[in-house]
Amino acid sequence: MRSLGDRADASTTGWVNRLKLAFRWSWVVTLPVAGFFAVWLLNVFAHYENFGLRYETISNAAKLDKIGRMEFQRLVRKVQLSMMPTPRSQTAGVPAIHLFVAEASKKSLEEHLPQSGREYVEAHLMHPDGAIRKASIKYRGDFHWHWAFPKKSMRVKTKKSKLYRGMRQINFIAPKWPEQLNNYLSYRLAHRMEILAPRAEMVEVFVNGRNTGVHLMVEQLEEMVLRHNDRMPGDLYVGELIARDRYNGIDNHVFHHPRLWEKAAVNNHYPEESRAPIEKLCDLVVALRSEATVGELRALLDLDAWGRFAAFRVLTASPHYDHTHNWRLYYDPWRHVIEPIVWDTNGWHPNLRTGGEQEVNPDIVTSLLDEVLEDPERNEPEYLLARARELAEAHEG
Repeated sequence: MRSLGDRADASTTGWVNRLKLAFRWSWVVTLPVAGFFAVWLLNVFAHYENFGLRYETISNAAKLDKIGRMEFQRLVRKVQLSMMPTPRSQTAGVPAIHLFVAEASKKSLEEHLPQSGREYVEAHLMHPDGAIRKASIKYRGDFHWHWAFPKKSMRVKTKKSKLYRGMRQINFIAPKWPEQLNNYLSYRLAHRMEILAPRAEMVEVFVNGRNTGVHLMVEQLEEMVLRHNDRMPGDLYVGELIARDRYNGIDNHVFHHPRLWEKAAVNNHYPEESRAPIEKLCDLVVALRSEATVGELRALLDLDAWGRFAAFRVLTASPHYDHTHNWRLYYDPWRHVIEPIVWDTNGWHPNLRTGGEQEVNPDIVTSLLDEVLEDPERNEPEYLLARARELAEAHEG
């Protein structure tokens, strides 16, 4: 019979052997973990050097601790996805978009962001019929959330003779926040309310066969958008005086500077530099209120469309049409009126919601044009009726 001491020695020997075995094979765990953190450190410092030191992001958002957390979460997610089974077919979920870009072209886009991403490079796009056709691609967006992260916003331009589902310029937009459906649902609501808006759809984008995530596909505003909305060709004005479009030395108020509005579509019956409709609108907006100016403004605006647009902004809780940016206007040369166009609504923005039940404010006033239309002394009956009708229908629906 073995003594108690012999058993203790055997137990100790067993533990020692197990520890030796664990140490011998510890590299199986430590090597991947060390590799994970080595990649994490490289990504963090490369990202911080680019967007924390070299490029000044808005509100100094590219802080080291924030980048560290973001890269850690991204790498963990990549590990999780690598362990998941690959679906055999694309029978469910959002449509897939397949883009193909040469590695050299992709590298040129990313070598010195954001500047390097603003020039088109050659690419190919798979069309719904399965054919792969030539296209051009670049990154898009003024602010860092569009191009500073692995998931980037892109704009693709097809050949004029080979449109993609009737669109020549297509945006694939990375969401600004985790709630990816907000802008998509805003566009859906705009079409339901029969407000002029581009086509929009949630899609899954693959670049060179690699899944880059779910993006919001939005057709770029141009003449095609007018045709898709059953409008006659006409001038499509862009009021944008922020970020790269901003000018030093002026107030950058879009309704103060009609000559700084650009055209996304042109009525070819007039010179491209013609700005008569937008100049008249801006003059009437900043003019002193009188019966004459009110009457001219009433004749220039499609008040029913503007009333529906006001209701849309209330329903989406959107203050994103303001003094400096985001205005898109269509001048109908046949009816001689101006209509608003829905663009980048930022509907139901998380930072603008307080949670819980709250009273809806029917008066969103974020620009001079709003101040004119919402003037309590000269409210337009047609405008107010259209806004009230849309809000009532939304409440009942």
